[in-house]
Amino acid sequence: MPIEKYTASINTGKVRNLEKPGVVPGAIGSGISDGASSTETEKVRLAVMIIVGIHGFVSLLSLISGLLTGNGIVATIIRTLLTAALLYQVLQGKNWARWVTVVLTILAALAFLLGALAVIALGGTGIGILIVLIAVGYLACAIALLVPPASKYFDAR
Repeated sequence: MPIEKYTASINTGKVRNLEKPGVVPGAIGSGISDGASSTETEKVRLAVMIIVGIHGFVSLLSLISGLLTGNGIVATIIRTLLTAALLYQVLQGKNWARWVTVVLTILAALAFLLGALAVIALGGTGIGILIVLIAVGYLACAIALLVPPASKYFDAR
């Protein structure tokens, strides 16, 4: 790789690709090393993939919960598809997608907690516990995207 294709900031030490300015070094599929050892980079990528996988699983539980209750089936399916598209952008190393995911995930977790309280108050303990678990899963994913090693994945932006 010719060095003319890249530039580094003296203040931050972050490398930018001049030919592909939107590509994050070290992001999945970028083909660009971020200067870290390949073992460390792979660990960080694995952590982000695990977080995205857990988030996807929790979204699937949310979809199942929505289908079981019959409330807003179309909205639940659309939300699940949009979540999948957003998580794909997270895997690509897009920092904006991480922040959008964190904010929306925290809001979803709060909504699920409030919904769970209402369901449990109405006597639906089984589904209420499932909804609480979905909320906890969402909160765990949001927090995991904010702390290392996942946050290191997006530092190249």
